[in-house]
Amino acid sequence: MSETPILGIEPRARDALAVLAYVFLQFGRAGDAASLLHVLALNEREPGWAATTRCVALMMDGQAAAAREEAERLLSGSANDTHRCQLLRVLARACWSLGLEEEARAHQEAMCELLTATVMQRNGVPRG
Repeated sequence: MSETPILGIEPRARDALAVLAYVFLQFGRAGDAASLLHVLALNEREPGWAATTRCVALMMDGQAAAAREEAERLLSGSANDTHRCQLLRVLARACWSLGLEEEARAHQEAMCELLTATVMQRNGVPRG
């Protein structure tokens, strides 16, 4: 993330909020974490760890429909491959929770393909 605050959140305050969100997740307060992560995500110039982790927190809080909607919105943007993998995983889990089995399978397959391509690229394996 940039060191320049977008919404007026200074870097030290942003870091403190990120730690608090992590603590909330560890202690089963995913709804509280999702709220903090929403504010942190607004402070990101591009969808990043806060926006992606917010989707995970929404799933952990039992808000599958909200997690699905948010993950789909983020995937339509400029998320990098690491975040895309995480968002596809959230989408698959959300769809399973909502009884959308075919859509869940499609998201799982897309995630596996992206993970495979990413690993191959990192290991210098040529495509094709």
